[in-house]
Parts: sequence; structure tokens; C-alpha cells
Amino acid sequence: NDHDAAAAAATAADESYDVVRKIVAYNFHEQVTEYPYDVVIMLFAPWCGHCKRFSPEFLNLAKEMRKEKRLIRFTKMDATKNDVPPPYQAERVPSIYLSKHTDRSNPVLYQGGLQAADLRSFLDKMGAGQQ
Repeated sequence: NDHDAAAAAATAADESYDVVRKIVAYNFHEQVTEYPYDVVIMLFAPWCGHCKRFSPEFLNLAKEMRKEKRLIRFTKMDATKNDVPPPYQAERVPSIYLSKHTDRSNPVLYQGGLQAADLRSFLDKMGAGQQ
């Protein structure tokens, strides 16, 4: 079916990149806005303890969702070294957003706990990667 074909194509195309892509201001548009599926963006700071503790959980969740053929991209951006494009904000770090491919202008700020299971629950509830 089309979903499986799209998932296979997305997976094949993404194999040359990290499971969690590091993005910067100049490629944000290409990696997020122009991507045809949902994107999770984690805005972090290198000095942030919560960010460091959550990073392995974020990576594991990205790996799990890739194995499940979910059509979703996981990204990280250092908010101390990049201009964070509006409407995204990094008033506190980590700030995690879900950018739905159907509504790029209204990303949803994740407000849950810093555990992979909590973020997964949020993404499932939002229907992320389940086009």
C-alpha cells in the first residue's frame, strides 16, 4: 500500500543521516518546513542537565519509531548557537515541539515529563507519524 511504500522510501532516504538529526538555523526550513512528514524538534543548550539526561531517551524513542516505520523525523537544535525561528521559542530548555506536516505554522509545545514513555504518549495522542 501507499503508506508502506512511503515509509520505505522515507527510511531509505534517511539512512544516510543520524536517527536524530542535528539541525541549525540555515537548514531549519529544509529539514523541518519542507519535510513531507511530522517533525519533532528538541531545542537544547549544551550546559543543560535536563537536556543531557533526556538526550538518550530522545534517541531511543527515535530509534523505536523508525523501527515501527512511523513517518516522523526527530531533530535537535542548539538554541544557544542558532537563531530559533518563530513561532518556536527556547525560553526554557529543553523545549520540545511537534511540527505536524499539515500545520507547520502552529507547532505544538510538549509540556510533559522528560521520559521517553511520556513523549511517546504525547506523540501517539497527537497522531504523529501516522498519516
